[in-house]
Amino acid sequence: MTLLVLYLLALLDGLLCGLRTSMGGCPLIRKRGYYVRALVRGIVAAQVVTVLALAALVLTGALSPHRNALRADLESAAERMLRIFLPYAALVLLNLALRLLPSTDIRSATSVFHARAAHRHPASGNDRRRTLWTLHKPLARNPTPRSFHSRVDALP
Repeated sequence: MTLLVLYLLALLDGLLCGLRTSMGGCPLIRKRGYYVRALVRGIVAAQVVTVLALAALVLTGALSPHRNALRADLESAAERMLRIFLPYAALVLLNLALRLLPSTDIRSATSVFHARAAHRHPASGNDRRRTLWTLHKPLARNPTPRSFHSRVDALP
């Protein structure tokens, strides 16, 4: 049962990753097909990674001389993974569900909350000492590098 839940979480992650990679880069007016293809690409990528992980797991189990100890250790690790992944997945899904409400204020608040939650989550790999305010640093007065200006000025 634990492996099934981890598999479903991997599929959900692949689906959301596929959607996230498609955001902001499509000039089409009707984007539904574009987003559906992105979701399918994410699910297919998750399937490929999941099948490779399962193959490695089966191969490791087949070649191990201590199969029972390995199985118990892997089940224990999978249960600990679920203790982290399930609450985080629930928060992400709750945030996405709140975005369905027609209130602009709630949508804005969920964007800030989600950015902060992802930023603070230990599995995200981000530095947890940073605060929300460092996410929005003011732009420099001249963000274009000097080398760009010198090349433009040198053109005939």
